[in-house]
Amino acid sequence: RPEFALALELASKVDLMLVIGGHTSANTHHLVELCSIATKTYLVETAEEIQLAWLQGQCHIGITAGASTDEQTINEVLARLKALA
Repeated sequence: RPEFALALELASKVDLMLVIGGHTSANTHHLVELCSIATKTYLVETAEEIQLAWLQGQCHIGITAGASTDEQTINEVLARLKALA
């Protein structure tokens, strides 16, 4: 699927990937598995799950989301990343 190929390509160009989506979503878990091939990858369902320790020393962070992840959750993750930067 094209979105999986794009996520893997992005993962190969960054220091860390965040996959936003449900912990029980097969789609999201597949994204995590693929991105993990190329770089350190974390799955977060909410912005509050992001740990500052993950980001330390990471210059380039890639973000992707599962197919059913809502825009509000994505925006909350982006806002938390900006707040932690």
